[in-house]
Amino acid sequence: MRITVSVFCFFLALASCSRTEQVHVYPADDLCEAVSLAAASAHDVEIVLHEGEYRIGKGMAVRGHREGRLTIKAAPGERPVIRGDIAPTLHQDPGNEKIYHADLIADGISDFGCVTGKYNRFELYCNGLRQIPSRWPDDHYARAGKVLGKTGRTEVVGIIAPEAGVFSEGVFECDAPRLDQWKNERCGAIHAFPRFNWNDSPLKILSAGNGIVHVDSTDARYGFKNGFRYYAYNLLCEMDRPGEYHIDTETGHLTWMVPSGFAPGQDEVSIPVFNGPYLMEICGSDDVHLEGLEFRGARNGAVLFSGSGNVSMEKCRVSGFGTDAVVIDDCKDVRVERCLIEHCGLGGILSKGGDRNSLEPAGYVFEGNVVRHFSELRYTYHSGIRFTGCGAKIAGNELYDCPSVAIGIGGNDITIEKNHFHDLACDGDDQGALDIYGNYYFRGIVVRDNLWENITGEKGAVYGAAAIRLDDMISGMEIHGNHFRNCGGGKFGAVQIHGGKDNLVEENIFENCATAVSFSPWDEEKWIERTADGKHWVSTADSVKTGDPLYLERYPALRKDINEGINRNYILNNTISDCGRLFFRENGNNVVEGNIIKSLEL
Repeated sequence: MRITVSVFCFFLALASCSRTEQVHVYPADDLCEAVSLAAASAHDVEIVLHEGEYRIGKGMAVRGHREGRLTIKAAPGERPVIRGDIAPTLHQDPGNEKIYHADLIADGISDFGCVTGKYNRFELYCNGLRQIPSRWPDDHYARAGKVLGKTGRTEVVGIIAPEAGVFSEGVFECDAPRLDQWKNERCGAIHAFPRFNWNDSPLKILSAGNGIVHVDSTDARYGFKNGFRYYAYNLLCEMDRPGEYHIDTETGHLTWMVPSGFAPGQDEVSIPVFNGPYLMEICGSDDVHLEGLEFRGARNGAVLFSGSGNVSMEKCRVSGFGTDAVVIDDCKDVRVERCLIEHCGLGGILSKGGDRNSLEPAGYVFEGNVVRHFSELRYTYHSGIRFTGCGAKIAGNELYDCPSVAIGIGGNDITIEKNHFHDLACDGDDQGALDIYGNYYFRGIVVRDNLWENITGEKGAVYGAAAIRLDDMISGMEIHGNHFRNCGGGKFGAVQIHGGKDNLVEENIFENCATAVSFSPWDEEKWIERTADGKHWVSTADSVKTGDPLYLERYPALRKDINEGINRNYILNNTISDCGRLFFRENGNNVVEGNIIKSLEL
């Protein structure tokens, strides 16, 4: 039976028929109502979306759906787009044909968003591409002069030790040519790495002039250090390049220097205005499936799966979101397959599931997806795919074009195989395209048969970038059958091992890498100090106890003395071709056998 989204027909049809019902929805219909009604049904229901744009002012929700199968999908061959943005009304500047203006109040927008922080960020898109908040310098970072803060950074933050010359207050010397014009602007900010090049923060400018800038330090948790990297943005006086814009978040006035070749009325210009947590939420529900849908343009996230089971996204497109696009929390048996996820302010897929205490697997599968152009608003540690917990498979995906981490994991029984990683970890420092740190009891992790390319890090980095970075006590990982091409930079190899042991790096190909494998060994005293009180983690609080019987049964290597074989890893039967260094900081504790060393010229 085929019905349109009429409340009367909907309930009448479900009351009279036990087979799967199709509810056909068109752009003029109320999509949120259709989803809500279907979620309340105990029958199998397919909501079929037809071609067109569905602009929604409130989020869609499936809550408490425990009976029947609910599918929300695109009609065959059609492309429905669920949108949280609007097209602003643009007016050409009478004095400059390259400049356009928009009055957001006149367009019905009352929330002008934020220019800093992680949430409700204001953004402008043209043909699906993020435009640039007007900035200085245009294509690189400036260096702060002397930090003039009054409060010294003396306390320890996490595992970070205190350091002389680090200050809590964000007051610093600045040599920007138009600095004295900044003082007339009220919505400017800087994007900075205030102390470490592995931790970035957008910070509001409080005052500027006379060679000094004062910024809000709330989000600079580690303090400020002389010479830190930054650029200033959302300053009208710095708008000097096509594609740059300025938003006055107090008045809602938008000024934009349009890109070269811009065609009014033909090119699509959009502003995300939906500022709820997610466009769609599936919470406390079972057997809910999304297929062939496109989600576009909101200030925060696209889709949330929470407390649900047997749920999936397949062949969906998710583009233009200010935070993590797809969030999966405390679910069971989730599949995200053959989706395109792009232009994310933070990460692509952020997921947590399974139980590390009982080692019950989440059953998450991320397969065949393309995740690209992510971490566009915050540059460090917002992954294309992140999983924490127990039991996940990440296979056959392509991840590329981000300043930092492609995959971040923390947990047990995780397989990462047959993925393609390239053009990653290009900004910041002390990074890995695959990044895992801080817990000796993260076990059952296999990284095999992946292709890694062009992961070399920022030039001049203190530490560097790796394709795979095992940081702080990560041990017992299997890295097998991978191909590394042009990976590793600075002091890091394509594979970097910091303070871990019993990791197996076997039968991989290292081609044209600055360094194949690098090590940062811990001295014995440090290792024993970390394990003396029975803890097995450095920076990740953990309820799993050292010597847990379940862990000893599942992972036999843990039956050995935790202090045996410190810094011993196994580098076996790899092929290393045309690499600048084979191994860096290898101190003789590792087992290095059967590796084939050759030049590509031979």
